[in-house]
Amino acid sequence: MDALNGNKKYYFTIASFMFVFGASAAEIHVNAGVESEYINQTIDDYTNNSQIDSDNLIFSPYLSAIYNAKRVNFNLRAEHNHVSRSLESNTVKNNYTNYSGRFGLNLIDNFLRVTGDANQGYRGLAANSFIVDDFLLNAENLAKTNSYRGAVELSLPAKTYFGIDSTLSYSNFTSDNQQGSDALAFDNERYLGRVNLFSGRDFRPFTMQIQGTSSVTKRSEREDFLSSNVDADFRAPLFTSDLMFTVVLNYENNEIENDFSEMSSLREFYSYGAGLTWQVSRNKLLQLTWNNSKKDARAGEDDETESFLGGRINWQFSPRTDLQAQFTKRFFGDAASVSFSHNTRHWRNNVSYSETVTTSSQLLQNDLTSFFACTNGSTSIADCELLDSLDPASLPPDAIFVPFVETNFELSDSVIIRKNAQYTSAVQRRRTNISFSVAQSIDEDIERSLETTTDSIQLTSSIGFSPRTTMRATLRYADVNRVRADEDLNSRINEFSLNIERRFSKSLFASIGYNYLDRSGDAIGSIGGNFGGIDGPLTDNRITASIRYQLSKR
Repeated sequence: MDALNGNKKYYFTIASFMFVFGASAAEIHVNAGVESEYINQTIDDYTNNSQIDSDNLIFSPYLSAIYNAKRVNFNLRAEHNHVSRSLESNTVKNNYTNYSGRFGLNLIDNFLRVTGDANQGYRGLAANSFIVDDFLLNAENLAKTNSYRGAVELSLPAKTYFGIDSTLSYSNFTSDNQQGSDALAFDNERYLGRVNLFSGRDFRPFTMQIQGTSSVTKRSEREDFLSSNVDADFRAPLFTSDLMFTVVLNYENNEIENDFSEMSSLREFYSYGAGLTWQVSRNKLLQLTWNNSKKDARAGEDDETESFLGGRINWQFSPRTDLQAQFTKRFFGDAASVSFSHNTRHWRNNVSYSETVTTSSQLLQNDLTSFFACTNGSTSIADCELLDSLDPASLPPDAIFVPFVETNFELSDSVIIRKNAQYTSAVQRRRTNISFSVAQSIDEDIERSLETTTDSIQLTSSIGFSPRTTMRATLRYADVNRVRADEDLNSRINEFSLNIERRFSKSLFASIGYNYLDRSGDAIGSIGGNFGGIDGPLTDNRITASIRYQLSKR
């Protein structure tokens, strides 16, 4: 706890310094307001054959601040929710505070940069409660999550023989809700180093690139998780400068400290190979190699060796269309990563597939999940602008990312192998914004022999009927299947919401809305611990009315 408080003081100090440091170079954009919302809610619990009616009031002051100067950028979004629920038997009051902030400081232009972020939010502990648990439904199953990260980035351009990009970072992840024998939620620290060494112009006609990543995750409830990966690529020209002889090397090690289990799938993996690379320009490359690999054996077994064909594609068909793909082997078998994107002026598309070894806490700082970001402090899709890609580096320094596409994962410190396939699309046209996603994620929990598969469809849209009237609609569907030993649980969730907002003046807004949620299938059961609230089939109907007053100053 002392370390956590120290981190908070650290970020507060850095943020304060940046405000003073750049005060004369740019202005700060502040957006503040308050919203009062009334919600009439009816919940049908089909397991217990009961109905719960409630009248709810949510009072939510909020503040956002965005600052962008030549050397310094900073943004913050904070919201406090005071929830008062009038049930048949009593009145329940709770408070929830969410915030998200990040900063960047260029100590030396194009050479040395310091970055950091801090986040606090609430989400359901169990994967089966995806989309379901919130402030008004199963609030006792919510966990408050905190994440803090600080990083130093060093970049040395390859003007002569070599160039280097490197990052050193520290992250801290905590949550406040522990449930069941599986000790869901997390409390860990992560130390990470990343280096990319590449050849410069004086190294030509030869090319070289070595990328290395090493991290240590110190987990309070489990043994430390260590992960290392090194990729090397060496090329020499053959008959033309476009065709090159290529040698590739790979080393990967994922290890749970003091884990001597014979059944553990986390083992050292090595591979090396040679082949050809055809590169006609910087963004047009095809590579094919024949490789040999060795995987460390489990106790009492011989090392596993295998030969395989590997390939890599990096091909920009046009400034708007790009394909990046890699096919190889890893310690768990065949592996691939694919990203295909196509953009037009008003439409963004991306198809991706990835396989990663990670923990759920690290997924809190995952890549962008939708193409929209807001630069005015708002979290409404109606006020957001299109991004060019899902790369976190594409997020403007003065923008706040809003996760209109949510990712399902369980709050646990366990090491997982995540295989994720996703199609993401976004459209922005006049007063219409649409975000759409279809995804499947498969999480193999190595330490608990548990596999979770989530199929989801998510659509968020905003249509402006006039400069003063906006309609927002959301459709979400999820199918969550969890398998462990002889237990197989499945949940299907459908959600629809419709909201119409009217602006009466520059600062005054009012809205009415309806929200419907349905969960069918199995109860959460013993997988993931013992939970309160309603863990089986249910429906939740809500009628809402709200008024919002907003002040904005630049």
